[in-house]
Amino acid sequence: MLGSPLGRRSILRAATWTVALGAAGWRLGWVAARPDFASLRDDFDPTEALRESCRAWSENHDNAAVAVGWIRDGHAEFAGFGKAETISNGPAARIEPPRADSIFEIGSISKVFTGLLLAHAVETDGVALDEPFALLLPEEIRDAWKLPTFEGVPFTPRHLATHTSGLPRLGGDVLVASVSSSNPYQNATEASLVRLLPHLKLLSRPGERHLYSNLGVGMLGHGLARRAGCTYGALLDRVIVGPLGMSDTVASTASNDQRPDPTRRVAGRKRDGTPAPFWDFDVYDGAGGIRSTLADLLRFAQAHLEGLENPKAPLASAIRRATSTWFVIEPQHAEVGLNWFRRLPAADDKHGVFFLWHNGETGGFRSFLGIRPDRRAAVVLLMARADPSLEPSCVRFLETLEWH
Repeated sequence: MLGSPLGRRSILRAATWTVALGAAGWRLGWVAARPDFASLRDDFDPTEALRESCRAWSENHDNAAVAVGWIRDGHAEFAGFGKAETISNGPAARIEPPRADSIFEIGSISKVFTGLLLAHAVETDGVALDEPFALLLPEEIRDAWKLPTFEGVPFTPRHLATHTSGLPRLGGDVLVASVSSSNPYQNATEASLVRLLPHLKLLSRPGERHLYSNLGVGMLGHGLARRAGCTYGALLDRVIVGPLGMSDTVASTASNDQRPDPTRRVAGRKRDGTPAPFWDFDVYDGAGGIRSTLADLLRFAQAHLEGLENPKAPLASAIRRATSTWFVIEPQHAEVGLNWFRRLPAADDKHGVFFLWHNGETGGFRSFLGIRPDRRAAVVLLMARADPSLEPSCVRFLETLEWH
């Protein structure tokens, strides 16, 4: 689900399934997701195909809540399907369908926010991508953070944001908690991280292999917040949420006065349809703890389209840095930005297109964000069920925009 599996013992396999935050599907997912271009009719409409896929999936899954939005040539639209159970202090209320301001967990899409925070820190705060990560931390905590090395080689902020640090996917505290907890990250605090660090071993030399790591990105997000002298949620609000007007986007550890109306929080469900609680992340907020809405994520996507097109747009310099290539995955025709995946067409693929993407998954939610700059287009998918079935429809939308 979240990159390549640890694949060690059965308890670890079960744990990684439980605590997955998203699916780094560059290995297999895009082969299965490609449209059959030969079968597409001349009047094929990618927008209507996306809407119909979401509607049909919801109807076939007990009217599970799906919110989908898209941008074409700078114009945003959205649609909602199914019945969204909303969380409140009393009995769950139902709205039909989810709205653009309904609040979902976005899982590992949180990572692209952390990548943008890192790019902004490089632009404004003297952070160097290729210096040891320890130098990013404030001096008062460096000695306590016993960071592992590989034969004396330290990992850097760039390694953490490209999943090439060599760190394992998760810390042992989360793996153990996931076996018995429906909220596996809730006790993953800085104190538990500091206790864990001396026992960690890097699985490869930094910079050599792509090994998807929630632990690494969580550590990066928390380190950036400590450097800024605030929580991850406060840093998120200061750098991204406030400037882009994303008032419903918060970290799981946000204070009560920062949280949007709780009655707009959609209740999530596991893949089998059983209820799943919202997750609390603490030190892992930067890896998967953000909660947001379709409207806010469309604003985020639009900001990237504008930033890539206009160097004077808000956060443009950081957006360009974050979406640039910082590691190449061979031979999957994929590159990695600062927590973005960059989908590249094969040289012999006449229908292939370039787009940026990330997805996410928590216990009861699934999400996808894709941006195609050359068509000024984007797609956002938020599902109140941990099911990846609609991601191919999002890819098809991005790859068939020329058809209509």
